[in-house]
Amino acid sequence: VDTWAPGTKLINNIIHDTRLGPAMWKEASDAEAYGNIVYNNGFQASDRGHGHGFYVQNETGTMNIANNIVFDQFDNGLQFYGSGAASEKNFIVQGNISFNNGSISTNSAMADDVIFVNTNGVSGVQLLNNYFYFTPQLGRGYNEMGWPGPNQDIVVKGNYFIGGFQPVVISDWASVVFQNNTIYTDEYLMAFATANPPTGYIWDSNNYYGNGIFSYNGTGTFLSGWQGWTGYDLHSVFSSHAPTGVWTFVQPNKYETGR
Repeated sequence: VDTWAPGTKLINNIIHDTRLGPAMWKEASDAEAYGNIVYNNGFQASDRGHGHGFYVQNETGTMNIANNIVFDQFDNGLQFYGSGAASEKNFIVQGNISFNNGSISTNSAMADDVIFVNTNGVSGVQLLNNYFYFTPQLGRGYNEMGWPGPNQDIVVKGNYFIGGFQPVVISDWASVVFQNNTIYTDEYLMAFATANPPTGYIWDSNNYYGNGIFSYNGTGTFLSGWQGWTGYDLHSVFSSHAPTGVWTFVQPNKYETGR
């Protein structure tokens, strides 16, 4: 499914075993993908697995990606990515479930459940109440929010980042809100990088589980060191074990009563 059309809506589709899942390009301003189930997309090449669940770009208006279930691609799950000729601006990404993407490639080389990257920078991102999961025992997989570059503003609230080698990677943003998220891994909980000392970030009230290692500009530390270096997470909670019990979430589908 490729769209360049403004106002496109992709609703409650099941899309699987294609070379690439839905691709929504920058011309498709104010488009929406809602309630889709997207899995087993991509292909194996000699270098790695290729093909994503969603490939999304945007220039004007707001792109809405909500309540989709995206899993087991050959490469990334939700990819917001482009070169300098593309644009990554103004996204509301809410209530999605994205898990074990990259798992069907050779050697199950886990990729990203979600990634936001553009060589000219990313702006206007709202990542809200999503569920990102990699099988914790494998210790592979990422969720990457920005690579080094002039990224502008991102809000990350109420998400679950479970499993992965680096379940949260945040790099070079002018403005960050990171609150009420739950992160668990026995690898690196957080990989944070910035070329300039961050000021004005809102970063607190998160729940961390696992080994408790944070990386700040390539140097590892534990929660107390992370708090001392950054001033972040002063009211956050760390537990040196895996989460326990069963967490259950039910999301009604706004386009189909009873679903």
